[in-house]
Amino acid sequence: MGEEGQVISCHTVDAWNHHIKKDKNKLIVVDFAASWCGPCKVIAPFVAELAKSMPHVTFLKVDVDELKVKKINKKKGVNCNFTSWGSIGTVSPS
Repeated sequence: MGEEGQVISCHTVDAWNHHIKKDKNKLIVVDFAASWCGPCKVIAPFVAELAKSMPHVTFLKVDVDELKVKKINKKKGVNCNFTSWGSIGTVSPS
């Protein structure tokens, strides 16, 4: 798990659900990335700096190859495609 001001990696669906439920009343920023993705690697330090400067916001990171992201997106109501430069979607706890 992580602390305020850090990007928290979600390696399991259970970890994802834990943070979505725990921080349901906070703004949650999710970095959907892949280990092979060049732009994802470029943006990661920027996301980490944002997390440090905004400790009141929860920053999560999900490796799209590690988790079943399509299943999470469908279940949580994410209604957009994610890009390496971000986009807007909504999630809600199950």
